Amino acid sequence: DHRDLHSFPTRRLPIYKQGAKIASFETPARLLPRIKGAASYLSVNNWMLEQAVHHRAIPNDYELRGEALIHRTAKVGEGVELVGPVMVGPGTLLGRDALVVGPTTLDEGSIVCNDAVVSRSALWKESHVGEGAVVDQSIMTQGAYVEPGLHIREGIGVRSPLRKSRITAINHMTRKRGETLAQGCTPIQGEKI
Repeated sequence: DHRDLHSFPTRRLPIYKQGAKIASFETPARLLPRIKGAASYLSVNNWMLEQAVHHRAIPNDYELRGEALIHRTAKVGEGVELVGPVMVGPGTLLGRDALVVGPTTLDEGSIVCNDAVVSRSALWKESHVGEGAVVDQSIMTQGAYVEPGLHIREGIGVRSPLRKSRITAINHMTRKRGETLAQGCTPIQGEKI
C-alpha cells in the first residue's frame, strides 16, 4: 500500500538529509515487471529499449540512427550492420563487418570485434566479443570475454580473472590505423578507446 511510505521515517534517509524532495507515486501493477532470472532480465531489458526507440526517448549524448541509439563516443567500424532496436553505449567499439541484431544493449566500453555477431543480448560494461564470435540471447556481465569464433546461445558470460588485466588495458590504449587490437578489433586512427 503506497500510504505506508507516508508513515516511513523519511528523516532517516540520506537523500532527505541532503534536502532532496521525496514523493511517492502509485503505479499500475502491470508496469512493474519482476526479474526472476536471465530470461526475464533480457525480456525487460528488450522491452525498455523497444519503448525508448518507439517513443523517441533519446538519452543525452546519444543520437538515433534508424532504430539504433548510438552514443557520441562510440566507434562504429566499416560495414557494421545495426538491425532493429540497438543501444550502443559510451566508448563502445564495433569492429569491421560486425552485426548487431536488436533488441540488444551494448554498455560502456564494450568491444564487438570484426565479423562478430551479437543478437537479442545485453553486454554489460567492458564486455568483449572476439572476432567471428556469435552471442545470441545472452547476458555478458561486466568484463566478460567471449573467445574468437565461439558461439554462445542463451548463456551468461562472466569476467575471467585471467583476462581482467588484459581487458582493462585494452580500454586505455591508443593505437594507430592498421594496428590490430584484441584479435581483430581495429580502432579508428588516433582515437582513445
